Amino acid sequence: MEESRRTAAAAPLSEDAELQRALAMSAQSYTAEQSQRKAYERYAAPAGAVRAPRHAAPPQPPASADLAPLHALRQRAEQAVSERRQREAKLAELARRPPAIQAAPDVARLMDELGLSHFLPLLLAEEAADMETLICLEAGDLKDLLLPLGARTKLLYALKHPDWRPRYK
Repeated sequence: MEESRRTAAAAPLSEDAELQRALAMSAQSYTAEQSQRKAYERYAAPAGAVRAPRHAAPPQPPASADLAPLHALRQRAEQAVSERRQREAKLAELARRPPAIQAAPDVARLMDELGLSHFLPLLLAEEAADMETLICLEAGDLKDLLLPLGARTKLLYALKHPDWRPRYK
């Protein structure tokens, strides 16, 4: 008896038998898919909810009011990049030509101790090369000289607290 089962399993099916088998498997998968879909619809959508069509329209882009913060952020970033390029161009130009005046030794030493000696040409170009002039400068003045925020902060703090020096340059 077992031999007859083995030979039946090993024997190729006729075309009709294969077709019947494929139809049965297709019907089973269809009914399983339908029952899954019904279960999903029952538990996923709350009662009275309107389901989106199967091929819904693509989402609309946000209104221009939603883009306002992004636009302001982009403008600030572009302005920062512009200021940096302007500062780098001025530094490159000042490095090519000799300074009209020499920096006082105490200003040069202070800038070197703060790690800001590469910004010294910016100070020399505006004749802010002595310590008295440097002490009188405010944050806005240093910004007009195109010093970046970190350099301005270090320099102003060092001028207010003469005994302070940064740990790291």
